[in-house]
Amino acid sequence: MKWPGNYISAVLLYSVMLATLYFPFWGLGEVVCPHRQAAELAAVDYPDVTHIENRFFSDFYRGFLPVITGHYDESRSGALALWTKKNAIGKPLRQVFGFSPSWLPSFLLFKITSSPFIFITILSLSSVYLMGLFIILLCREINLSPLAGLVGGTILATSPIVSFWLTFPMMLSTWCWSAGVLYSIARLSRRIDWWGWLIAAFSIYSLLLSGYPQAVIFHFYIFIVFGSWEFSKSILIDKQKGLWRVLFFVSGCLVGATLSFPIYADLITTTLNSQRISPDNSYFTGVLPFIQNITDAKRYALSFFYPEIFGNPIKSSYPLQYKGISITPLILFFVCASFLFNVKRTFPWWVLLLLFCVLSLSESAYTWALDHMLFNISRHNPMRAIYIPVCILSAYGVEACLQKERGWLRGLISFICLLSLLFLVSAWGVKSQLQIDWFMVLFFCLISVCLLGTLMTSRAILVALILSLALLTYPKFLRQERSHIAMTSPSIHLLKENVAQGSVFAVVDQKLRLLPPNYNANLGISSFHSYDSLSSREYQTLVAALGGKMSTNGRLNHFILPDYDDVMFWMSNISLLLTREKIQNPYLLYVGTEANVRFYRSLSRMGECIQVPVDSPDLVVNGSWQLKKPLNIAVLPEKIIDRGDIVTFSSVTDKESVMILSQVYHRDWDATILRDGKWWPAKTIVVNKVFQGVLLPENTEQVTLTFNPFARYALFCHVIWLGLLLFLLVIAGARWFGKAGERGE
Repeated sequence: MKWPGNYISAVLLYSVMLATLYFPFWGLGEVVCPHRQAAELAAVDYPDVTHIENRFFSDFYRGFLPVITGHYDESRSGALALWTKKNAIGKPLRQVFGFSPSWLPSFLLFKITSSPFIFITILSLSSVYLMGLFIILLCREINLSPLAGLVGGTILATSPIVSFWLTFPMMLSTWCWSAGVLYSIARLSRRIDWWGWLIAAFSIYSLLLSGYPQAVIFHFYIFIVFGSWEFSKSILIDKQKGLWRVLFFVSGCLVGATLSFPIYADLITTTLNSQRISPDNSYFTGVLPFIQNITDAKRYALSFFYPEIFGNPIKSSYPLQYKGISITPLILFFVCASFLFNVKRTFPWWVLLLLFCVLSLSESAYTWALDHMLFNISRHNPMRAIYIPVCILSAYGVEACLQKERGWLRGLISFICLLSLLFLVSAWGVKSQLQIDWFMVLFFCLISVCLLGTLMTSRAILVALILSLALLTYPKFLRQERSHIAMTSPSIHLLKENVAQGSVFAVVDQKLRLLPPNYNANLGISSFHSYDSLSSREYQTLVAALGGKMSTNGRLNHFILPDYDDVMFWMSNISLLLTREKIQNPYLLYVGTEANVRFYRSLSRMGECIQVPVDSPDLVVNGSWQLKKPLNIAVLPEKIIDRGDIVTFSSVTDKESVMILSQVYHRDWDATILRDGKWWPAKTIVVNKVFQGVLLPENTEQVTLTFNPFARYALFCHVIWLGLLLFLLVIAGARWFGKAGERGE
């Protein structure tokens, strides 16, 4: 008898294996984290040789933690934080990638934990668990054995690509909810089912709000191919029922997409005001493997098949270029077996596997896809989309090996393929003078024998799975003890003491790397600099005016070289400057030195807000509003209310004037003024092509600015989801009680 004997046992066994694998997180309190950020904070690193560090995953600190921290800490007028001034002189707080309460699961996570590190850990591990569970349920729908489902789900959840990107929750969410969509397709192509509809709707909604956009597009093509395959079979059996099932599934997808609209409406606006809509194709093709000759092909094969024999690929010292794209012996063995299986059953998955391999290995094909298949949203290697197809093919491979007819032949051919590739990779490694870990070579021989043993007993598959988890998956985890992560240092302490409230600090040294952009937000410090792929054009204009540079299509700025008497520098409200060099300037005051970094206080800055009469000779209206020089203003508007997305200032003059804020202009800031005891709308303007301004009529008493993006209404979608869930639970309960009553009769 094949074991496990049913799908309940398969899910339980899968849960036990993953719980054991992730014991350091839930049992020892460790967190998903790529490094301890000691170098970035000029802190003394904790002596720890058991936890790997890898700074390739810098987005963890630069992109993910700042957003999550902002949603915890930023002031707000409602339940959702919308605006932050921690970087880029003010910008909308990001609501996508699953880091915002605007996505229902994250909304619940924010209630469970107050630690951004624990938040990411739970988000990543739950996504991993769910992706495997969805694959197991998908295998059940397509009539594969429980063992095949167990292998397919476990292979995806513990694959090299998933372990490699464990610190990037949006990548994991893409695979997770894509598997959810595929499961709903398999379920709804067989019957009209409200739970399947809800899974389809919520998976689409989750993909859009928590997935990586370009990867979502790749998996969209998987949905088309698999959906066409499954629903066409349903239509051939019964045309009317089949078409109703298609419409039922599509309606669920439309509901999910509609409920993500508030966030995507803002995202589209932000994207259109950045440089990400016009990069050259070479920007995208840079992620493809560089293969121009046999030597390049061999090196790619070394990292794709058996990369572990050259060391742990997750270590920064790994000798080959590696970004998680490799396949394990289990995948190779069972995919080979599935190739010898019923092609009619596996045809769509082979088509998808071939499609993504061609797009990844052929630059001309990928360039065509950039122009015609929406592959130009962001840089992403199409090869990362092969893992759901190969895990399904692996499940079919298990089925092929367990069949009495020709099972031995399929297993033997797969075994020969495993050993042949192992011999070739080892030989190429020796010839390339790479250091070989012969223990891993012996391990791969052992696991190959275990896989051959599946022809005699299904339990050999479980042995191979456990060995693979222990020696291939577990060592790739980037995890740290929370107490070992640096969160302060003498340099950070000095920085915090000298950044004036409401102002920012700036680096005026091209090579200084203390507290890189966005790291500051995790510590509650405001920085002029930014790491954001959707940096606004206004911010980029300001960076250029201050002698700085934006790299990677407007993504990164880490220094400026300003004129300290310039009006743009004055308006930026920079109170502290960092450099390694000594500066002599009447506008700067030396504060101190720490870790070879000099700290200078700026003596001339605008502050958070000023008010300039329209008739002032220093304010020019020539097609746009321009302030010509720094002003010596005795009385500044008083900030009465500051809730982050709602700010109220007093007016200091009865004249018609312009109120200028030291933050970047954004179209979603609306203004109202208090005059004659009533509130009236006011016009917002751009000052010096960068800064937020408000045109005030005479006798204005107060000014209130309100940030009104569509995201403000995103939480209403949670009520709809909870309503849908309650509706289905009521229906399920009514059916259960109805059946119980019939049995009682």
